[in-house]
Amino acid sequence: MSDRNQHAIWAFIAFGVMFLQVTIADHQLVRGWSMGAVFTNFGVILFIVSVSLLFKGRGKIAYLAGAEIFISAIALFDLLYFRYYHRPPTVYTLMQAQNLNGLGPSVWESFKVQDLLFILPVLILPIVGFWLYRPQSDRRWLWMGAMVALSAMIIAVKPIKLLATHAPLTRRMTSLSFVENYGILGAHALDYSLYLAENQKRSLTEPQIRQIRAALGQSYPLSSEAPAAGRARGYNLIMIQVESLQNFVIGRSVGGQAITPNLNRLLDHSLYFTHFYAQTIDGNSSDAELLTNTSLFPVAAGSTYFRFPYNDYFSLGKMLKSQGYQTAAFHGDEKDFWNRDQIYPHLGFDRFYSLEHFRRDDMIGMGLGDRSFLAQCGEIIGKQKPPFYDFLITLTSHTPFKIPEKEQTLPLPPELKNRLLGDYLESIHYTDAAIGAFIKDLEARHLLDRTLIVLYGDHKGIFKQDRGSVEKLVGSPISDETWIREYTNVPFMIYNPGFSRRVVTKNAGQIDVLPTLAYLMGIPERAYVSQTLGHNIFSASPDQVLLPSGDYEEQALIRGNAVTFDVPEKEKEALKISDWIIRGDYFRMKEPVK
Repeated sequence: MSDRNQHAIWAFIAFGVMFLQVTIADHQLVRGWSMGAVFTNFGVILFIVSVSLLFKGRGKIAYLAGAEIFISAIALFDLLYFRYYHRPPTVYTLMQAQNLNGLGPSVWESFKVQDLLFILPVLILPIVGFWLYRPQSDRRWLWMGAMVALSAMIIAVKPIKLLATHAPLTRRMTSLSFVENYGILGAHALDYSLYLAENQKRSLTEPQIRQIRAALGQSYPLSSEAPAAGRARGYNLIMIQVESLQNFVIGRSVGGQAITPNLNRLLDHSLYFTHFYAQTIDGNSSDAELLTNTSLFPVAAGSTYFRFPYNDYFSLGKMLKSQGYQTAAFHGDEKDFWNRDQIYPHLGFDRFYSLEHFRRDDMIGMGLGDRSFLAQCGEIIGKQKPPFYDFLITLTSHTPFKIPEKEQTLPLPPELKNRLLGDYLESIHYTDAAIGAFIKDLEARHLLDRTLIVLYGDHKGIFKQDRGSVEKLVGSPISDETWIREYTNVPFMIYNPGFSRRVVTKNAGQIDVLPTLAYLMGIPERAYVSQTLGHNIFSASPDQVLLPSGDYEEQALIRGNAVTFDVPEKEKEALKISDWIIRGDYFRMKEPVK
């Protein structure tokens, strides 16, 4: 058989395998078929295969094998990432590659038997190809030219269709928009081109600065039901960000036992915000930290912690330091996870206690178990000189929610055993016990009376695809709007033993934490109002909250009891303003425009 015919056979096989892999991956991501994705994938893979004509003999097989490995890796990585984060990866994911350390169990949990389609061809085809191929000399420039031209025409089908309908080529309505239009290969190419364009240095224009100032300067009078300002003046502040904690578990029982008995008890002396929402985007837990500590939204793509770690941020830590507070952050994972060791000094933290500073006596999942972590935090906090602000981030209730059998104390019914929801409830129950022990330790150290304990969830742990399991747990169907409003919210509570129980039902988000705490701690509004986008929840600000990514898929606005996904441009203005502030490093400007 001639070299030309041998090459044609192997090129056809390689084309078929690669096209099948990316098409199946696309189908799983968008849960359907997209002709734009099919055409784009066909054209891109045809071009990739055509390049093999540049090589001689077994070099063609080596090239095709390398291309197949590359395409298989992209398709499988996209699938596993999507199953874990519920959004397709972007170029910023690669910049945050160290965050994949310790996620092995989570990735394995999401692996399915059909994923062998992306592994077996990589193992079999190169070996068989090199064994059967008999090289001869033959180079086909004409064929390559024809294939490149044909691939270009096929790739152009979707863009031409969009242009014909006057639709923008790069509009990203949801995180899946690029995949729906261009498939995973086209989406990656387009995402990278936009990344190059976005990362040019941005200088703020005079009109942008004026818009920023107008947005930051918004102030509202206090509501008639606001507690007294300065109720916690001079108090220590311990803020606990709890991994994946959702509000629907608070006050709920399983098998006759409360899921969160310790948090339930804290509510007796807490301000409890029942309709409080995570507003994270691509940075997950790190976005939650940014929101609560700076009262800014994260950037629209990628993790702000990685993209802009050296900005001059206004923050809760800096504000309290100006009042004489010591500041420290605590986390039971490695210091560079989410780039925390780089950005924390710019958020006003004097010290950062990471895994490297703790005894590794109870490692669970991704890092130090919450029981040991919080116990060791208590030891450090007990030696601090007041007033202090300590920011603690828990970890054990991180997906896949697997904790050692000896730590499992929640009596789960059979239908929840070894199921995602059951594992989630078990992990939350474990973390709740760790928090309870931590509070008792603070009480024994005589720290509680003059300390605010602020606790909130960073983001969801149970997603929309698990709604059926939650419906069985609560014993009733859950509509789409009810799911967003009552099951995607995270708890926010402010505890002190001297407080009386108070439930606040007003809609609010993580961006509102800083000004709300500043009000309670007696810090004058003028010290922060011109540097924050959030509002004191006890003010007469609108009863609404913007979810930048909605149910991790699309934006949503909750106003009163209504949920809308068609968010008016005026309500999205804060996202644009926040993006300008961060990308333009607004607070670093020495001589801002007047």
